[in-house]
Amino acid sequence: MSYFHSVKLLDSECKGCTHCIRTCPTEAIRVRNGKATIISERCIDCGECIRTCPNNAKIAVTDPLDEIDKFKYKVAIPAPSFVSQFSRRYSLEKVLAGFLFLGFDRVLEVGFGADLITSAIGEYLKSAGAQLPRPVISSACPAVVRLIQVRYPGLVGNIIPIQPPMEITARYVKDAVRRELGLPLSDIGVFFITPCPAKATAVKQPVGTSESNVNGVIAIRDMVNHIKMNFDRIQTGSTAIQSASSLGLGWGRRGGEIDGMDIPNRLAVDGIHEVSKVLEKIENGGFQNINFLEAQACVCGCVGGVLTAENPFIAKLKLDIVSKESGAGNREELEKARSAISRDWYFLPNKIQPRPAISLGTDVREAMKMLQEIERICKELPGIDCGSCGCPTCRAFAEDVAAGLMMRMDCLFDLRERVRCLAGEIFSLAKKLPHAMQDKGGVDDT
Repeated sequence: MSYFHSVKLLDSECKGCTHCIRTCPTEAIRVRNGKATIISERCIDCGECIRTCPNNAKIAVTDPLDEIDKFKYKVAIPAPSFVSQFSRRYSLEKVLAGFLFLGFDRVLEVGFGADLITSAIGEYLKSAGAQLPRPVISSACPAVVRLIQVRYPGLVGNIIPIQPPMEITARYVKDAVRRELGLPLSDIGVFFITPCPAKATAVKQPVGTSESNVNGVIAIRDMVNHIKMNFDRIQTGSTAIQSASSLGLGWGRRGGEIDGMDIPNRLAVDGIHEVSKVLEKIENGGFQNINFLEAQACVCGCVGGVLTAENPFIAKLKLDIVSKESGAGNREELEKARSAISRDWYFLPNKIQPRPAISLGTDVREAMKMLQEIERICKELPGIDCGSCGCPTCRAFAEDVAAGLMMRMDCLFDLRERVRCLAGEIFSLAKKLPHAMQDKGGVDDT
């Protein structure tokens, strides 16, 4: 299977410095021949390599603003974290009106869909009850969903089979525009304003469904720049803007999803490496007393996405302030949406499947043989995970050697030991004379 990735490598900018291989949570990066390479099967588009690369050799590919011109009617659905990117001198009303100034016909905050999803999750947890594995894991962060598919495949059944807010928001607004204006769906373009590359990938190649309801993805920082440059010319007062409630906006930060849930023993964790630690403990039988896990790949939640413009900690504070001022939002519109949306809309049509990150062979016998070879090589390696071979860990190096992608001598420690032994043998041989050069007595004078 081929995988789409919004995270791309600029080969011309890469210096082969190995910074990225140390931070990738799925060990998807190798440095070979002085350049980094990304293993498509392992990459989850979390963007950690973008944060880490000192040479800006990793980028996230999203859609440009003029992509909206392909549609007759354009809708912007900004992520809850979007409003946290502006200082207090930029009013929320005028910031959202900026989308209309830039060519959109309607604005609906994804926090509106988050309000709908919160209710759907609560109903699902109550109806399914004791049948669900513990803890149930949120499906809102696509990087975490992919992390589970690649590194913790045994936990895919723990992921709640409910659509993320982005998808519900897009489907709802498309249906509303279709009914109100009589336009065909092909004329309605819905664009998500994203804080991270993982959500861009989730639109181009969604998990649990065959097609996304979103037509395009624009980076938050790009839209922030467009709005700030034109802020003085933006007019307010339009009715084509629907804002979210404080709970819906709260989904943009750590803990925002579980804040609206009336269930005990909830846990929120942020940062991809901390999420990995929690998932590993769950895989080993821990956290069985936790009912629901909100896991977000970025520090502080979506406000810390690599496609945002503000410091994540400052952005979280701003979002807290803005969400409190938003209050209950438009309750009438929210109830109208709940009655218009079919219950089936909330659920993923397909089961989330594991994604094998390494092939161990075509049958069980071959797989066991390769696994034994990996373990054997691992025991012979120094185990210090120095990264000088271009692999993130000695274990990853052993996997690559067993798969025929690298040689044992690519390990500098192994090479040094071999050179030392060879030097000893050469020195020993240098002290010996060939038989024809020995003295007449036949005794080696060395």
